[in-house]
Amino acid sequence: MSSLSVHQCIKLLHNNLEIEPELMYCAIKELISGSTSDILISSFLTAFHPDKLNSNLIRVAIKALREEAIPIPFNQNVMDMVGTGGDGLNTFNVTTASSIIVSASGQTFIKHGSRSSSSKCGAADILEAAGCKLNLTPEQSLKILNQTNYCFIFGPIYHPAWKYVSTIRKELGIRTIFNVVGPLISPLNCIGYRIIGVYNYKFGKIFAEVLIDLGVKRAAIIHAHDGMDEISCYEKTHIWFVDNNQIDEFDLSPEDFGLPRHDLSSIRGSTPDQNYETLLRIFNGENLAQTDFVLMNSAFALVVCEKAKNWKEGIQLAKDIIQSGKAKQLLEKYSKLSQTISDNPVIYPLIPSINNSHPPYVKICGIRDIESALCVANNGGDMLGLIFAANSKRKITLEQAKLIVTEVHSCQHRPLIVGVFANQTVEEINDIVKKVEIDYIQLHGNEGFDIVTKLIKPVIRSIPVIPNETTAEQILNILNQEKQAGWRIAAVLLDTKLPQSNNNDGGTGQTFDWSIAATIGLEYPIILAGGLNPDNVQSAVRIANPWAVDVASGVEKDKNSVEKDHEKIRQFIANVKLSH
Repeated sequence: MSSLSVHQCIKLLHNNLEIEPELMYCAIKELISGSTSDILISSFLTAFHPDKLNSNLIRVAIKALREEAIPIPFNQNVMDMVGTGGDGLNTFNVTTASSIIVSASGQTFIKHGSRSSSSKCGAADILEAAGCKLNLTPEQSLKILNQTNYCFIFGPIYHPAWKYVSTIRKELGIRTIFNVVGPLISPLNCIGYRIIGVYNYKFGKIFAEVLIDLGVKRAAIIHAHDGMDEISCYEKTHIWFVDNNQIDEFDLSPEDFGLPRHDLSSIRGSTPDQNYETLLRIFNGENLAQTDFVLMNSAFALVVCEKAKNWKEGIQLAKDIIQSGKAKQLLEKYSKLSQTISDNPVIYPLIPSINNSHPPYVKICGIRDIESALCVANNGGDMLGLIFAANSKRKITLEQAKLIVTEVHSCQHRPLIVGVFANQTVEEINDIVKKVEIDYIQLHGNEGFDIVTKLIKPVIRSIPVIPNETTAEQILNILNQEKQAGWRIAAVLLDTKLPQSNNNDGGTGQTFDWSIAATIGLEYPIILAGGLNPDNVQSAVRIANPWAVDVASGVEKDKNSVEKDHEKIRQFIANVKLSH
């Protein structure tokens, strides 16, 4: 990728001219592509003062950055609170402390953050000082979330392309456009409650409108009169409160929370170790200036997520949580679990993406015995498909599935387990998922939105393709309508459906026009299925460039058998891995 757009932006900025959204989008893509020199990146970040951003530029920047992010497959409403940073006040890590208190109230909380780029201690820094491991996979983080109701998602893991600008940002030591858009690009699509602090008043209403566009349930943008991007314990704080797609503006002061004012010098932050010591003192119930600072921000968050009815009720609830020891216990539990899980790393999961610079991942579907499962695992297969659909000839029993998964989990290369279902109830699917320890749910029936939102694992959406009949445009219309309706799909599986068939069973052994998959794959992560075998899979990959490939009948002994041929499995996997 060239750096032409970055060059153009720098010239326009030098001449005090406006940047159009299309050019901004291309420039952001270039900045995080790895092909732009450090000098150009530094020049762009220095010349483009973040105060020059407007709502349209922020929206396209969010789009460009989220397209490169690794999504988190989680479908339930959660909360996050974060600041833009760059306020220059170097205050104590109040949002991190508050996030733990709010989570201890019963609100599921996934905090998105990173190390500090413009102060001494960021969210990641203080959590690391507390013994928390940061480099966790999405699956590991979600396992901890299920046990604690809290997890921290470390920015560099989910935004790997930021590595091309992070060192330069740190060395510059100034706020940049990344400070502004960073809080808006969480890889989660299910943040029902959000609080974002902004260092500049001008971004308040813009951010509120963007959050409405992103589908938030309730949120607040905050900016203190002293410049702080948190609820200030010294000055009034202006609030843009979002509820039911409406924006209400008002001011809050420490007196509204029933707490005294504290000078900014009393809540200064320090090194990660020193900030962690302060955090422990707060959670141990000491009456510090930082304690009131944390109580105010926690109370505000508890109102936003509907755990408290008003600010003073929120203060009392936050105090109760601290005094009961719940906040400290949660931090200790999270730290211990993160260490335990990171000491036993999961090699996968695979994160669906439309940017496929690697060979496609391989899913072998219709596995029914331990030997075939181990053949897939030991030869580098990435996913095992276990079919629970009632009308499939490859259907597996619950006991068979549990035995297979137990064996596979002991392998050095641990493939993901994909459970395949068709027109089954939410209760039945979730029950099987729990008992078998399934990683992904593949829906092969006519399931609707009401089912997808209640499933406890990320969903692979199967769409049948009738050869010489179904078009890419038709499929995109379906997917785009579902996306607008709020569907949260991890990947789309395209499989052949025969014209005379009344169901979407798959396993037909028939192919379809692979260029259809190539078109869909420009917008959605694609798993290519339908008639693939060791002989044609490389051609399919070259044409479709899918995120993953799926095979069932193509690695079976013959057309009349569902028994897997282990040599075909080995050859299929090897041919896919050699396709790039």
